[in-house]
Amino acid sequence: MSRGLVVRGLGLLATTTLLATGGLVTAVAPAVASPTTTAAATTPAALAAALPPASVPAAGTYRAVFPTRLVDTRTVTARLRAGGRLVVPVLGRAGVPLTGVGAVQLHVTAVGGASSSHLTVHASGAAVPGTSSVNYARTIPVANTVLARPGPDGAVAVTNGPSSVDVVVDLVGWYAASPKAGTEGVHAVAPTRVLDSRRTGRAVTTTPTLVRVVGGPVPSGVKAVVANLTTVGASASGLPVLSWASGGPRPTASNGNTVKGQAVATQVVVGVGADGRIALATGGGSTHLVADVVGYVVGTGSPGGHLRSVAPLRLVDTRTAGVPLASGQRLPQRVVGRGGVPAGASAALLTITAVPGPKSTGTLVTVGNGERRPSTSDLNARTDVPVARQVVVPLGVDGGIAVVRSGGTGHVVVDLVGYVTAVPVPTVVGPDAALLARGVPAGRLAADGVSVLRTSVRHAIGTWWPKTAPALLARPMDSAAQSDRTDAVRRLSMEALGLSTALSTGTYDAGSAGASRSQALAVVETIVRTVSCRHRASVVGGWGHSWQSPMWSSLAARAAWLSWADLSPAARACVRSMVLSEADFATTVEPYVMVSRSGVVLRPGNSGSEENSWFALAPSTAVSMMPAAERRDAWRSTEVRFLANAFSRAAHLTGGGSVDGVPLADLLTGWNVMPDGSVVNHGRVAPDYSTNAYQNVDTVLLALLAGHRAPEASLLGLREVYGALVHNVYPVEEGYAAPGGAVYQPVAGGTPQAREYGVYYPQGCDWGEGQVLPFALLDAQALAFGFGTDPADLDPEDSAARHLDHAVEMQARSADGRMYVDPAEYTYVGREEHTAQLAAQLVLTLVLGPVAGRTDVTEPVDPEVVAPPSELDAPPPVGDESRLIDPRVGRG
Repeated sequence: MSRGLVVRGLGLLATTTLLATGGLVTAVAPAVASPTTTAAATTPAALAAALPPASVPAAGTYRAVFPTRLVDTRTVTARLRAGGRLVVPVLGRAGVPLTGVGAVQLHVTAVGGASSSHLTVHASGAAVPGTSSVNYARTIPVANTVLARPGPDGAVAVTNGPSSVDVVVDLVGWYAASPKAGTEGVHAVAPTRVLDSRRTGRAVTTTPTLVRVVGGPVPSGVKAVVANLTTVGASASGLPVLSWASGGPRPTASNGNTVKGQAVATQVVVGVGADGRIALATGGGSTHLVADVVGYVVGTGSPGGHLRSVAPLRLVDTRTAGVPLASGQRLPQRVVGRGGVPAGASAALLTITAVPGPKSTGTLVTVGNGERRPSTSDLNARTDVPVARQVVVPLGVDGGIAVVRSGGTGHVVVDLVGYVTAVPVPTVVGPDAALLARGVPAGRLAADGVSVLRTSVRHAIGTWWPKTAPALLARPMDSAAQSDRTDAVRRLSMEALGLSTALSTGTYDAGSAGASRSQALAVVETIVRTVSCRHRASVVGGWGHSWQSPMWSSLAARAAWLSWADLSPAARACVRSMVLSEADFATTVEPYVMVSRSGVVLRPGNSGSEENSWFALAPSTAVSMMPAAERRDAWRSTEVRFLANAFSRAAHLTGGGSVDGVPLADLLTGWNVMPDGSVVNHGRVAPDYSTNAYQNVDTVLLALLAGHRAPEASLLGLREVYGALVHNVYPVEEGYAAPGGAVYQPVAGGTPQAREYGVYYPQGCDWGEGQVLPFALLDAQALAFGFGTDPADLDPEDSAARHLDHAVEMQARSADGRMYVDPAEYTYVGREEHTAQLAAQLVLTLVLGPVAGRTDVTEPVDPEVVAPPSELDAPPPVGDESRLIDPRVGRG
């Protein structure tokens, strides 16, 4: 039976099926006859060390996360029926830990209600409380901020009233659990009704109504309560609703506004007076009001992420300037230094009001200034009445926020009512110096491995640094960096990794390089500081949070980490911020898959292996550098998820098994590798993309340097991918390019190019067919970490030696040590910088990865003939990668 491309005509399947976010709606994988599941290759015993205990946030402290949409029933055609319940997992998602969470902060939106009704958000598995979280009217979208405790299953439940409606749930933050009632911080409680003015028959008016909130679940001495205020039966629309501590000054800023004939709910944090009461009033007219306490605040807000209230301060009212906020525009406002908010504050508690007007439609969302616009929203504006919401917003790197409008044009009011104090910054632990000091051990690959890196370093110092680097360092490295034709961030980071690796492993030779060790370290410092300090974590508008930024940041961070003791404090601070930011960004992204769990082709002809493996690098780098960080476990969970999906096959979905204690069926969202182990990209069988398995192995190298256990998922599927390079045969008579054969064993009498470079591309390669170093790296890693031991494989050491020999010969062609003399050999504009990166990874593999678990070939297995697909999908439209082709190379 052929082990070739047994899934044919991928492009013939529809690609529009939409998967539910985060597995809320689980698709069923199609049955596969006699699936073969191969467990991850055994990792060396050296990886068995456990991680140290992670830091635990102080009880009741708040941690903001980047706003993340957890579910939108419109996208999965799962509209919530009357009386229906939607269970939404929250723990372990978007940076929220699996344990130690007392409550989550959500934005819940009801959309397109069939009639007026309400939603109640509560702990999953608990009885539905007699309160409401969101009150909605027919067809009108209504949102509210909701504080909810997760249930024992790590989820919250949204229970609907007597109408059908679509529901959107966005996650914006979480509070650490507070086991003791008097502990400083925010404590979530079961919703407790403290006022329903309909029962007393006395509506709330401009005269304050005092409501006792202390008692029951709320202890005495609290500073504030978190309450849901619902207006019912208002005398008019647009009446301001005011709340404040009893005995305190009456505020001028409202918490919400009424809509005549409609119930409107708004969550607020309101101070509690010495008498244990809060005051409620309107700014005019009257309304009945229902007040439900859902949490309380103890303490004055010490450092560490505690919530602290301030006297309300109007930050901006666009009506005073006469310029409304239009769709797509941002309204930035500085928060730090105003209203008593100190430098270092992590988030702001704000009331955002959309002012009514003829064009005041659409949504508003508030983000840290400089942050990307999320797919979430804070409130839905209306043309007829004001809409106000109280939100907690993480501050940008400049201590500011920005209100972003999507749709419509209208005025906006922003009031500051509190802030969250600074959160602890994790400590960076340097790599294992003793491991690095071992250097490259003697062995068959040592001389050539060291030679390739030293020659690359010689080219870097002698040619690249004076001639190429200045232009790259001068690039903007801003929010448009992903579209930069020079690929400056990545290229600089790759070269820095090559230099830093040479310096840290004893491979650096000052005589060969033509520069002293201190001069080379100065180059690393300049590159690392420039790249990291221009990241969005350090400057508004900086690069980051894009398609390839997790890879870029990992390259720069590893370069910095290997030379950590020699870096300036400024460079270290920027690197740490960059690593934290990109690791957190990765927690908000779902894995890429070519084919979904249900068999729908999502990316015709394009595996998601590469993206998954580089997205895993961001959290892996953070775990390795900051192993005791609070968010460590969330990063590790994200890392495992990306690694498991990277080189997954359909058999992994159906064959059972688990990695890192998690069933594969729960980790995988689809598959990326063909059943025969080949990787398809750009509409071709792509051996060069198979070598991206080295990015998965990078996570093993990082773990070794940190002295802890690497995820089992790092090596999942790599044996099949590596084996495919050896035993998949592509015959010319079946439509494959000459000379035919296997990637690693072209048939005798092949073309001169195939013989020269030692690698065969059965369907060509739009990046050029001259790369050999990626294959040498993968060979060395297969040897070191045991995924090249299938009896059908060639000896990976023989293969590595052959490919390294080619690489040394290629560098010898140029006096300055460059790898490529003709751009057509490798068309990527950063080909020499990529050489530096690959050489660095190869040397680190030789230093850190002693041979583990090899077995001899005991029974020869004949290569199997691969039949070509009846139709292999055409490459997708030109996208992000096309601009990186060297302009000197024709694409014709």
